[in-house]
Amino acid sequence: MWKQIITRAQSTLTPVSLSLPQKPLAPTTLSRLTKVFPQIEQVNADNLYGKPFKNAYYISRTHKGNIPVYRTYKSQAVVTEVRRIDGSLTKFRDDVQKLFPEKPKSDFTCLMQSMTLRIKGDVSKPLKKYLNETF
Repeated sequence: MWKQIITRAQSTLTPVSLSLPQKPLAPTTLSRLTKVFPQIEQVNADNLYGKPFKNAYYISRTHKGNIPVYRTYKSQAVVTEVRRIDGSLTKFRDDVQKLFPEKPKSDFTCLMQSMTLRIKGDVSKPLKKYLNETF
């Protein structure tokens, strides 16, 4: 009934190598790369699996582009809250404590679940000014 049609692909093209010829890197490029990346012999397991930025933190802005520093009232007391902290919250707390040396350390509270820093008192304006310059 039906004729079976068999086709065979025939090509007159020769296979082409897709790899580009490699040029050796210039000595200045090699010296710049060795300053940034260590030699493979110098890398060990601790470098690969540890946290490389233990004392680093970042505060992401809100969707409108503002710094997330808020003045709130908790049981008739003024509290300044800093939210959206990524990284080391305790390092951020230590840096903010250096900004306000007149405040005792007991006024600073780290909330690890919500990654929020609470400061007793209204320090929102100077803190926003500092964070706008930094982040």
